[in-house]
Amino acid sequence: MGFRVEKAYGRGSVCYASNPRSFVVKPDGSLAKCTVDLYSDRGIIGKIRRDGTLEINEEKYKWWIRGIYNGDPNILSYPLYGERRR
Repeated sequence: MGFRVEKAYGRGSVCYASNPRSFVVKPDGSLAKCTVDLYSDRGIIGKIRRDGTLEINEEKYKWWIRGIYNGDPNILSYPLYGERRR
């Protein structure tokens, strides 16, 4: 019984945080890309305004989805790859 980590993060996997259309909506209306990095400044990329529109920090947003553009499989499967813990 159980699972193998190699299979869970095997070749071709893409983290939801790398997906340009994936967001975490926090109770206060702020937007994040990753539940692992949920509370850091880097993890918060914007907010939902009162009128329902989104306010997104483009620089932070592009950092999270950079694997889509550079094709690096390590970054696609784990956008925090190579980053120090904050």
